[in-house]
Amino acid sequence: MPAADRRTYRKLWWAVLQAETYTALEYGRPSMIKSEDYDQPPLEDDDFHNFDGTPDTLARKDFCLMNAELCEIALDVLSLNAPRARWLDAGNIDTRLAELATRMPHTHDFWSCQLRINHSLVTLVSHRCGRTIDSAVLSREAASTILTTFETIMAQASIPKCSLHCSTALLAAAMQFSQDVKTATETSGSVMRAVTAHAQLERVLRPMEALSAYWPHVDALHKLCVRLCGRCSERIRDTTVQQAVNGSIDANARGYVDIPLQDIMAGYQLPDLGQMLVAEDWMNTL
Repeated sequence: MPAADRRTYRKLWWAVLQAETYTALEYGRPSMIKSEDYDQPPLEDDDFHNFDGTPDTLARKDFCLMNAELCEIALDVLSLNAPRARWLDAGNIDTRLAELATRMPHTHDFWSCQLRINHSLVTLVSHRCGRTIDSAVLSREAASTILTTFETIMAQASIPKCSLHCSTALLAAAMQFSQDVKTATETSGSVMRAVTAHAQLERVLRPMEALSAYWPHVDALHKLCVRLCGRCSERIRDTTVQQAVNGSIDANARGYVDIPLQDIMAGYQLPDLGQMLVAEDWMNTL
C-alpha cells in the first residue's frame, strides 16, 4: 500500500475510534471497540503529511495526537466501569491522565480548550464513582475546569465550533455540581459550600443555552438543568431554615434533589446489563 494511502487509512481509523469513544461516554454505555480489539500503533507526526509528502498545515496535529491518546485512556475508563469489567489498574489510569495533562498546551485557542474539556470529562467519569480518597476533589475540579473552559470559549465567540459531544461534558459538570449541593447539605451541613456549588450550576446554564442554538438536543438538557437548579435551591433553602430552627440537620426532612437519569435520556431505556448492575446504575456513571 502506498505510504500516503496508509497514512489516510490510519487517520480514518483513529477518527472512528474517537467518535465511538465519545459516543460511549455520552450515552453511558460500554464502547463497541475495546483496547484489546485492535493493534494499530498511536498516531505519529509522519501521519500528518499530504499525498505529496509535504506537512499538512490544515490539521491541528497536536490536538489530534493528544486526543487520540486520551481516547485510549477513556476506553480503559469505560472498561473499568463496565458490567463484567475486566481487571484494570485504576492507578495506572490516573498516572496516564496526569502525564498527559503535563503535556497539554496552556494556550486558550479553541483546540486547546477542547482538549482540556475532553480531558476533564474523562477524569470526571473516571472518578464519579468515588474509587479513591481523592475522587470527590478531583471530580469537583474537573467539573470546574469544564465550566471555566466553556466560558473561555464563549468569550472567544467559538461556541459554533463545538462538536456534538461537547454537551456531554457540560451535562457531566452540571450533575457534579448538583451532587456537590446534595453532599454539602446532607452530609456536612455546609450551606456555604452548597451555595458555591449551586452558583457554579447556574453558570452552566449560559454556555448550555448558547450551545443549544447549534445542537437542538441541548435545549432539552438546558431545561433539565434549570429544573435541577430549582431543586438545589429548594434544598439549600430548606437546610438553612432547618439549621436556624433546630440547629441541626435531618437528611430525611428534605426533598430528594436528584433528577432521574431516565429523564436526561428522554425515556431511552438500556437493556439489562447483566450481573449485579441495573441500567440506572450504569447510566449514573456519567
